[in-house]
Amino acid sequence: MNGDWEQVEARWAAAVEAVRAESTDDAARLRRRRLTFFPLRSVPIAITGVRGAGKSVIYDALADRIGGSYVPRGRSEELEIHEVKTGQRGQRRRSTVNIVPGQVSYNRGQAFTNMFLNGNRPMGVIHVVTWGYDWIWGQAERQAILQYLRGRGTEPDLASLLFENRKAELKFFRDTCDLIRQAWSSRPPGRWLIVAVAKADLYWPAIDQARNYYLPDSNQNGESEFRVILRSLVADLHEGGIKHLAVLPVSSMSKPFDFSESTHFDFHTTITAKSVLGERQRQALVSALQQTVGEFNEK
Repeated sequence: MNGDWEQVEARWAAAVEAVRAESTDDAARLRRRRLTFFPLRSVPIAITGVRGAGKSVIYDALADRIGGSYVPRGRSEELEIHEVKTGQRGQRRRSTVNIVPGQVSYNRGQAFTNMFLNGNRPMGVIHVVTWGYDWIWGQAERQAILQYLRGRGTEPDLASLLFENRKAELKFFRDTCDLIRQAWSSRPPGRWLIVAVAKADLYWPAIDQARNYYLPDSNQNGESEFRVILRSLVADLHEGGIKHLAVLPVSSMSKPFDFSESTHFDFHTTITAKSVLGERQRQALVSALQQTVGEFNEK
């Protein structure tokens, strides 16, 4: 990749423009490299991210599984493995997609070991972030966050919750980058990384703010810590670790965010956000991700 951040910026801008134009023509064009199922294992791809980031839903969107009757699988506690092929006709690549559980557990540790350590290494990584809109599955963890915020003298609201979630997301990203660095430091060029900025339908009016948080650019002034970590990873692996990099807004499915739904024990807390993108706009973002995975994973 050699630090070509302008190309990364351009790919983000193209996805945003496709949404703003609400162009079905663009969506159809982008879908040319979509994932399709294939029964054999070959090149490993890892999907990583914190618990509740929507990693399984990201995969289902890539594989065109999301429709009117689609129901998310819910909390994944074990490594999910799917066989697919990507790319255009004549440039197909057989791949095994491994979705690593996000919550702290023995299964997550084993999944990371199997994907990144002891000589193991994926060809590509899709790391999922959410601008803080990750779903907190555990009731005890949700209650702990509320108590922590109130203990600081802050009445919980959407902004304070997102801020706390982004702190956990940042730590997870830092740890994942350390594993990527170990796995790819001694390999020849060809590896790729996509940061999927998911659930963008919940914060599309602030998409430029999210872009400035996640996407390094040619101007290094005022860098967020996330951007610093990503830029450092690319610099450390510039001799052969990362051939392709993308940071993309994604919306796998339209679903409101409702923290209060899971905190029935605390009737004073209601934290919600609505989806603000239409189906054509959402599909344009999925198509951009499909195109990018297919392009990066071609032979």
